[in-house]
Amino acid sequence: GDQSEPGASYRAARIVFDSIIGPVDDQNLSAMLLVCSSAKPKSLWEEAVTLLHSSDIVWDAFGPGHISIRALSYAVIACAKADQWEEALNLIELYGNPTLSTENRYRPKRNQYEGIVSVAAVNCVIRACGRSSRPDIAVQILNEMQQKYGVSPDEMSYRLAIIACNQAEHRETRQKQYIQLQDPPAPLDLTWWQCALSLLRRMTEDGLQPDAQTYSSVVSACESAGQWQLAIGVLETVPSISSLLSNSLPLEVMSNTMDGSYEEECDHPNLYCLNAAISACQKGGAWVEALSLYENIRSQALAKSSIRPNFITVNSLLIALEEAGQVELAKTIYEDAVRDRIVSPWKRRLDNDGTVQKMMDLHQFSASMASIAVRSYMESLLLKKTADITSDSIFIVGKGKGSKNKGKPVLLPTVLELLQSDFNVDPTIDEQNYGRIRVSQDSIKKFIECKRWKD
Repeated sequence: GDQSEPGASYRAARIVFDSIIGPVDDQNLSAMLLVCSSAKPKSLWEEAVTLLHSSDIVWDAFGPGHISIRALSYAVIACAKADQWEEALNLIELYGNPTLSTENRYRPKRNQYEGIVSVAAVNCVIRACGRSSRPDIAVQILNEMQQKYGVSPDEMSYRLAIIACNQAEHRETRQKQYIQLQDPPAPLDLTWWQCALSLLRRMTEDGLQPDAQTYSSVVSACESAGQWQLAIGVLETVPSISSLLSNSLPLEVMSNTMDGSYEEECDHPNLYCLNAAISACQKGGAWVEALSLYENIRSQALAKSSIRPNFITVNSLLIALEEAGQVELAKTIYEDAVRDRIVSPWKRRLDNDGTVQKMMDLHQFSASMASIAVRSYMESLLLKKTADITSDSIFIVGKGKGSKNKGKPVLLPTVLELLQSDFNVDPTIDEQNYGRIRVSQDSIKKFIECKRWKD
């Protein structure tokens, strides 16, 4: 049959497996369980569990039911890939024997000791817990790996647990912002961002090297909690970008720069770290620190570095500047970003009459960036002659369907108020598309003439 069809490999392997006469040895059982764990688009976890429960005795293996570490690990991985972490832990409880002595787990051929299940299998369970919004279980498994499962955590173990903590911190932040709790829960002794920091510290103490994604997750957790000082503190320990920070921020911890291959591999995660730090500064009202970070990223870009600011970098900084009342500085940063093609507000769209018009598309902008973009545009009109104004100005603000403000428009009232109060024009909501604001060319001409007369 067609092996590309979902389940085809399993069915072909199962035919061969079922044709075996006599007891099935560990090699064949493990191979069959590997097929189950590798199935696409999702693992065949139920088949793996059934195979494990109904398998013949494997004489050369250790543990209850004589299931080998290899076979158990493949079955656990199959369950974890399907996010069945509880079933995966049940299998370990059933077939893994934590009471086996170290001598019993010694494998002479490999010259090493093994746990009751592989590190890769335990890591898969940690990942499944994170995906299932159970960071508490993920951290618990990490803490018990050595004692309960007989294996030491590796870099992946810590990374996955830290990612789970970061995701949990963001979920809690969203709940605080958008869900009004009648009976707020009692504060936890340890928050998830603190847990992420603690795991990072423990990881380095264990002699393991965090990768860019691990650092990014810790910084992101601090950002979500508004802990901008700690976010920058974590960045100072990232070897590949500590030199970038040293240009503007005093470093208490300086690290040696890693080789170029690591820096190239981590370009995007490092920018993610920096973006999260700028966002943390914004939430903490530290606009000077946010600006310093941005200027250093930009200077690196001008020096042909692989790290360059992106839309998120600019957006976070503009929010910080706008909230601090640094309107002119924010406008300068925005105009530089447009000139550098980091931000592209102008799009050609069909107007109501079927003609293609140049419109300012703001619906992906934050309210702060949208205000700054509109202000920059309106002030740029003062450099034009009224005869040059030959069409209406149209601002695409969206209808608010994807808004975090309970589905209510955010940009629409923000841009309307700005145009009316600061520029004294007469904006209208497009009757045929209420996600657009239109300012007639006559209103624009009047604005230009009045402004010049006053000046």
